[in-house]
Amino acid sequence: MNRRELLYGAAGATVALMFPFSRRARSDEDGPAPFVITVRAGGGWDPTMLCDPVADDERLTHWSEPHLMSAGPIVYAPYQVEGSTPMPYVTAGGEDFWQKNAERAVVINGVDHETVSHAVGGRVALSGTGRDGYPTLSGLVGGLYGKGLPLAYLVGGGYGTAQGMVPTTRMGGTRLLEHISHPNERGVRRDAIHDEGVREMLSRRRREADARLLARGDLLPRRRASLEAIAAARAEEVDARFAAFAEALEGAERPDVDSDLVESADAVLLAMRTGMCAAAHLRSGGARFDTHSGHDSLNPLDGHRPQLANLLTGVDWLLDAAEADRTISERGLVVLVVSEFGRTTYNDGGGKDHWPITSMVAFGVGAARDRIRFGRVVGGTTTDGAEDVRGVLARKVRVSGDELELLGPRDESGFTLLAGHVHVALRHALGLSDAHDPERPLTQFAVPSIPQTPLPIFGPVA
Repeated sequence: MNRRELLYGAAGATVALMFPFSRRARSDEDGPAPFVITVRAGGGWDPTMLCDPVADDERLTHWSEPHLMSAGPIVYAPYQVEGSTPMPYVTAGGEDFWQKNAERAVVINGVDHETVSHAVGGRVALSGTGRDGYPTLSGLVGGLYGKGLPLAYLVGGGYGTAQGMVPTTRMGGTRLLEHISHPNERGVRRDAIHDEGVREMLSRRRREADARLLARGDLLPRRRASLEAIAAARAEEVDARFAAFAEALEGAERPDVDSDLVESADAVLLAMRTGMCAAAHLRSGGARFDTHSGHDSLNPLDGHRPQLANLLTGVDWLLDAAEADRTISERGLVVLVVSEFGRTTYNDGGGKDHWPITSMVAFGVGAARDRIRFGRVVGGTTTDGAEDVRGVLARKVRVSGDELELLGPRDESGFTLLAGHVHVALRHALGLSDAHDPERPLTQFAVPSIPQTPLPIFGPVA
């Protein structure tokens, strides 16, 4: 047993003592599930440099065993090593990211996305399947619990879809939302298009016209549904929500944190707090995680570790801001951080290419802790037997009571963890319910080719 395996084993043995957990059954009468934000590390991240570290294997990293660190059950890689001292990824406040956030994370290692395609891998990571036509996890939550909300599902870049359950609002940050929330203004100077009296008169007449159309008895079902959606978007309640949102936007203090994720996350939390939004999808790093060359560069523009640091800085800010917000914390927030795939051993250019074995990390704050057992690592990888392949091997698993037992990568008594397993388990842990929706989207969008009985990835399965 090497030090990496020893660290994982010792951490796992103490997790139950360190992170007590209670889970209660949920019914649809309990209200909506927690808010959900999915975050994509664009381009394909390298978990061996983060939450599934490899030491003493120059094909994969330059770390040695003493460089690996642990926080509870989570074993993690350093950001860099100065002399012989490992230096961790740090938050904007200078704290070790994993020491601070281990208790609100579930790390799932050794997940096989079964693809090295950016497009397919993005769908796999965010929906649990590479097939077209399935909503992302955040899109599904937005569709289930965002009906009637003005900005039900916000997407801040990349692949995010609710498959028509609710409209998707594309946003780049607070600036676009400021324009959306002031529909009667235009230009940099925000000149009024109509004076207030004219604007109110036009709004009233539109609502009256909508009511007359809906009163007709000859409307086909699809046409009626479209008109009802338009009428709902023009309702006085929606106008009032937009007004409250606009006021909150203008009065909000903008965060001073150096991460591309923070501005869009700030806007999303504000929309959730003001009752505008149920779920969102965000992206970090553009496609800069796709480091086919210069993988070890510390240049913030193209190095892999600076991109990971940027991502973690944003996630840390997001979790802190959500936990400090009473409205969001009382409902709970789950943040699922994923990427298209993992990465290979070093290539001849000092970069790493695409590899199907990767990791996924779910974070949670507030009431989400009642649903999910955080402070947890599930799954794993190994380099044993990987001498003739170009990346880590996923260790197979099997269910053993309320846990997943780790096996060897070729043990026929187990199975390989897929992203679909994670999504089925997370849907269950979130308590997603479509009992109030006659179209039954959870049935319609069941993750294909995956048993719908959840695995104990996020805690005991009730």
